[in-house]
Amino acid sequence: MKSLIIIPILNEIEHISNLINRIQMYYKNCHVLIVDGGSTDGSVNIIKDLMLQNPNIYLKIQELGSGFGQALKIGFEFAVLNNFDNVITMDGDGSHDPSYIEKFLSLSDNQYNHSDRH
Repeated sequence: MKSLIIIPILNEIEHISNLINRIQMYYKNCHVLIVDGGSTDGSVNIIKDLMLQNPNIYLKIQELGSGFGQALKIGFEFAVLNNFDNVITMDGDGSHDPSYIEKFLSLSDNQYNHSDRH
């Protein structure tokens, strides 16, 4: 199954590199979409550097001031257009621990496999 993690950010230079690296270290098959809301702290440059190292990292820049909901909409549109099976959202400020991704993916796989039997 193809999984996408959507992470809206705004000025998360202190957290974003560590968060993406942790996700990629433990969940190598997961794709990560960063939706930037107009960061001015260099966060985008860090993401662009990480994108050069990993083709499963993507960046979308949203219209300035359009908000968190619009960032999620951009992320879900990206997921649909690129045929992702699972979508997880996380905050870019480090408040969401990537260790929970495993549980989400496991539950999703179980639900998907269960629904195939009927």
